[in-house]
Amino acid sequence: MLEHHLQREILYTLVTNPTVRYSKLKPEGIDGNIFTYHLQQLIKQKLVVKSEDGSYSLTALGKAAGINSNQTMTDILLQAHSVLLMAVRNPKGDYLLRKRLAHPVYGKSGFVHGEPVAEEAIEDTATRIFKAKTGLEVTFKPRGSGYIRIFRGKDTESFTHFTLLFADGVTGDPIQTSKTGENIWISNPDFKDESMIPSMPDLVCRLEKPDFFFCDLTYQL
Repeated sequence: MLEHHLQREILYTLVTNPTVRYSKLKPEGIDGNIFTYHLQQLIKQKLVVKSEDGSYSLTALGKAAGINSNQTMTDILLQAHSVLLMAVRNPKGDYLLRKRLAHPVYGKSGFVHGEPVAEEAIEDTATRIFKAKTGLEVTFKPRGSGYIRIFRGKDTESFTHFTLLFADGVTGDPIQTSKTGENIWISNPDFKDESMIPSMPDLVCRLEKPDFFFCDLTYQL
């Protein structure tokens, strides 16, 4: 996330123009040395590239960053965070749940989760993250998606855009605890218990139905 306003202004200018010459890119009244320093920082971060004709344009990474260049940190933080939720059940019917040892919803239990990446299919990302967090190997299939909003009073605790994946066979040596969570196999879990993330009952209910689903869920802690 870019912290200096000049860097954000440069990116925003380049978002709305294919290429821009230095003279058009530099705002009036800004010292040339200061402006050049921030322009070079963007080049070092591989967000901006200088062409042979002397003009500047965005790299592929810069185009992705430029989408949010005119937004404040608060604007970005209040947008939905994209996550993969990984539901795993063994042949005995036990669910593998993860107790959160990090915010948000610290101390609550739910499905293992991770973030999707552009260069990888979500099934592959989920398999990789699940093994890293639990030590177990599984084969995931997407089952549904949607939004989950969790509030604590008037404050937003969590706002996620999720894809729920499911697997019912596991192999490997389990990892019980890491810095951010504790993995627990639970037989017949009470998903409505206060120890659970509040979305769990609704997610499990939809998971037990055969159709791919979409939902928009809101909860209060």
